[in-house]
Amino acid sequence: MKKVLLIIFAVSLHFTASTQTILTSNYQDRWQYYFNLYNSYTPGVANLYKEGSWKRDKNVKSLKQTVFQYKKGKRLDVATTSIDMSFINGQMTDYKYYKKGQIHQEYQYKYNDNGFFTNYKDFKKGDLIAEENREYNDSNKVLKFESFRKDKKESSYVVQYMGYTKVLRQDNYRKDNTEPIYTWIYDYYEDGKKKMSEYYKNGKLKRRYLYTCDDEGKEVKDTVKTSKVCYLTEYNADSSYVKIYRNTDSKGKIRKQRYTYNKNDKLLSYENINAKGETTFSYFYEYDKNDNKLSYKYYRNSKLRVNEEFKYNTNNKIIETIWYNKKSEISSRNVYKRNENDKIIENIKYNSKGQITSKIQYQYDERGNKTKKIVYKKDEIKTEYNYIYEYI
Repeated sequence: MKKVLLIIFAVSLHFTASTQTILTSNYQDRWQYYFNLYNSYTPGVANLYKEGSWKRDKNVKSLKQTVFQYKKGKRLDVATTSIDMSFINGQMTDYKYYKKGQIHQEYQYKYNDNGFFTNYKDFKKGDLIAEENREYNDSNKVLKFESFRKDKKESSYVVQYMGYTKVLRQDNYRKDNTEPIYTWIYDYYEDGKKKMSEYYKNGKLKRRYLYTCDDEGKEVKDTVKTSKVCYLTEYNADSSYVKIYRNTDSKGKIRKQRYTYNKNDKLLSYENINAKGETTFSYFYEYDKNDNKLSYKYYRNSKLRVNEEFKYNTNNKIIETIWYNKKSEISSRNVYKRNENDKIIENIKYNSKGQITSKIQYQYDERGNKTKKIVYKKDEIKTEYNYIYEYI
């Protein structure tokens, strides 16, 4: 469970910093969303998110994608792969993957009346090899999750709530075991804020977290490993603010994460501070007056690791991304050419010498959906993707 939580935390940092799309999807509850997305035991669930049902045209009934390779400038006659996708109300219900005309893999998806993903099946050459199920309460929070490999249960978890949204207990099971291998129990203050959480392994209490901002740095004496968790928000006169997550372990050592936002809730910086008070890694953003991201810098152990710059057109659409090396010299660039509807029609990548290393061209139908993608290596076509839509 500790490993799972670390993965969830790392992923949440990335998505919080880079995009709000995922956070405004149907999975409002973050920990459940990231558990579903990154801890599924089969590739089909990840595929569901990758294809992004939430960003499809809801009038699309089906989509067929075919991929052709080129050799010496000539397109080969037979498609190397093809994909057939079916949708209802913009949500994927079926995904078939073909190799050289033969079906190789199929994924099927079902949803409840509120549009929440409830069932997934993975078929390989016609045989069912994996399945996942989810049950929800009236607030669309996950009550039960089950994962199967062929006809054998791999894992499951059951969640109990206070009311409809606050988690009281989560039990995680392996295979058909009737006793949970991991359990989390939560308690809350009268105002609804979290008061305590406890982590059990095989029925034994392993760790306790107390949610309080009292006595910073004071050692917590207990029979189990106990940490104090504090969430603070400090506001500035210009309406910018800082969110601080502070963890004090059983020995009184403090670890912190600091998130700094501007008045428009755009993340300006993140800092991870260890028990010695050292910043182990951090990243920083700059924005223009329209809150377009102008730059991103990532540091690890005080050394600049990533340095990016972004440019936009008058419609606030990105038209260029620039990467710099450790010497602040351009290492590569991506230039995006857009049509009158601001759709990207060409993406050219340049190296540090200004030479074209790759190029991708796009075509769209009158609805703005992508119909063709052509991939070049230098000036030679290598791959062609074709997209055929069926509309309601």
